[in-house]
Amino acid sequence: MRSVQINEYGSAEVAKIVEDEKPRPSVGQLLIKVKASSVNPVDIQIREGHYEDFTPLPFKLGFDGAGTVESVGSNDSEFTVGDRVYFVPQIFNGVGTYGDYAVVETKFVAKIPNGLDYNEAAALSLAGSAAWESLITRGRLKEDEIVLIHAGAGGVGHIAIQVAHAIGAKVIATGKRKNLDTLESLGANVSLDYEDPSFIMNLKEATKDGVHLVLDSIGGSTISDSAEILLPYGRIVSLADYSPPQNLQELWPKNAEINLFYMSPSNEYLNKLNYLVDQGKLRVIVDKVFPLEKVVEAHKYMTKRGRVGKVVLSVN
Repeated sequence: MRSVQINEYGSAEVAKIVEDEKPRPSVGQLLIKVKASSVNPVDIQIREGHYEDFTPLPFKLGFDGAGTVESVGSNDSEFTVGDRVYFVPQIFNGVGTYGDYAVVETKFVAKIPNGLDYNEAAALSLAGSAAWESLITRGRLKEDEIVLIHAGAGGVGHIAIQVAHAIGAKVIATGKRKNLDTLESLGANVSLDYEDPSFIMNLKEATKDGVHLVLDSIGGSTISDSAEILLPYGRIVSLADYSPPQNLQELWPKNAEINLFYMSPSNEYLNKLNYLVDQGKLRVIVDKVFPLEKVVEAHKYMTKRGRVGKVVLSVN
């Protein structure tokens, strides 16, 4: 079987397709024939060496996917051979979902809803789980609250807009000018061009008194930049790298809460997303699909700004 491995940290070219033995599932695990896996920012960061303490070389790339169950590690599993499933293994465990097969614990696996194909399911798995955990579990977003979603056209952002809209929150989303209509079609009440020279003024005008929650999937100085428009007792949830030091003094008198996290995979999130898909409240945007053999090109494409949705590797 094929997998994608890095033997050194560096540019996209260090990602190599290698041959491995086909794995076998243990009790509580599934052997999944992978049909698709999405390319996530964390894949790029690992390849570049940002997390070398957690990713000893050689390291297998890929943290989500979709496919069919080929074998089951125990007789009492809720899954059977042939089931269409999608999954998000534990982050940094090196399972490596860029490839022909993956062994995944059942607690990280859910059945694919009828409305999604394999590419869409792979695109939804990690990004959708991150969107749900950041908004609902960490951010505790409620109906009628106002949420600011940075990078609304991104893999996480375009799902987060729809999740927030589905629970009845008011959504303000940022993105490139060419993508603003798409953001509003997904459920954003207000969409703002972050490249507009008047962006900060427009943001303040749109938020009026402020926002209850900020979702940051950009990193850098976004946390401190968002402080001014946060309501008292507001929350900022960030799943991106940030650039210290940052001046967070403005957050102190607001009793603001900052939550920095890497998502905790669970099929609970996938099943929540399935419900929204089944209700017609969630659609997945796949920006571009590359064959597994073009993994280097896929990683290079990920660096382009202005994309809408997810980049996916198709495994045939």
